[in-house]
Amino acid sequence: MIKKIVLVMGVLLFSFASEDVELDAPGLEKSLQKGGQKNTGKLHKNRSQKSPYDTQLEKDDSDELDASDEAANSDDLDTEGQQNVEASSLDGLENFFIENQKILKERQEARASLQKWVHSIGVLNVYFDNGTLQYGYGVLLKNGRFLTSSEILHNFGKYPRKIQLRMQDDSAQVLICIADLQIEAIDNTTGLALLRTQGFTDDYCKVRTESFYHKRIYDLFYLTPQKLPPKAPETMLYYPKVSKQYYFGVLQNEILSTQELETGGAAYQIDDKKMNKMILGRPFFDKDGAFVGIFTIHADNAMPVVLDSTAVFLFLQNLRGKDF
Repeated sequence: MIKKIVLVMGVLLFSFASEDVELDAPGLEKSLQKGGQKNTGKLHKNRSQKSPYDTQLEKDDSDELDASDEAANSDDLDTEGQQNVEASSLDGLENFFIENQKILKERQEARASLQKWVHSIGVLNVYFDNGTLQYGYGVLLKNGRFLTSSEILHNFGKYPRKIQLRMQDDSAQVLICIADLQIEAIDNTTGLALLRTQGFTDDYCKVRTESFYHKRIYDLFYLTPQKLPPKAPETMLYYPKVSKQYYFGVLQNEILSTQELETGGAAYQIDDKKMNKMILGRPFFDKDGAFVGIFTIHADNAMPVVLDSTAVFLFLQNLRGKDF
């Protein structure tokens, strides 16, 4: 009789244990789907809420489990934690590549824009009989002419003895001697001057005849200043700077104010605090590589300004009989 009672109790206990397992299994599955909550082998009455460990795990993917839970579900949580870490790492890696692709694209666009105008710029060394050397920039125009600032072409009433030109073409990065220039026209009111090629030079600045190399630069890279439409230009401008390695780099500045000129065109005041050296004759361009203006001293201004392309256009137009 006792054996029968024990046997019946055993069957009942087995039945209740089976019910526990059946109730627990769906709860555990649902729990794991929601984030890997604790599995203690009891009925899952509180499985609708996440444990503190799950919440913390979602925050930093690195917390350890409570010692009482490690034996039951550490493998499951470690697996999910690893998956979360991997997912987080992949997201971070994806964002990293997206940002780098964006930066690379911007640099490529800037480089493409740079290639449009950097080879049109010349560095001028202006020598005077009293031993003075002045330094500035010039912009290549059609037929071997160069636009520059009139301010670099006189020194205490004296005009230069020699004007040496260096340029950077697309086959060599370093600035090299190209030609000797001479003054063709000066306008001290606008602060502009026109130079023409007097003779060509080799890499060592020695006089030589014109070569295919010289002709290629002059034919491919000259600019034609345009009369700008009556609208405000972009505030950000780009300009060249000679690097320590003696080739052109590109810097940027912004327009602070615009002044309409009586002589025509406009003058842009830029942030001179961003410029280490205020070198005259320096050209400015927009982000698309279009010529915006040239840095000089206009009669209406005591300080250097960027004289816009319209003012340059009018200056060249007044030189009748010249083909620019």
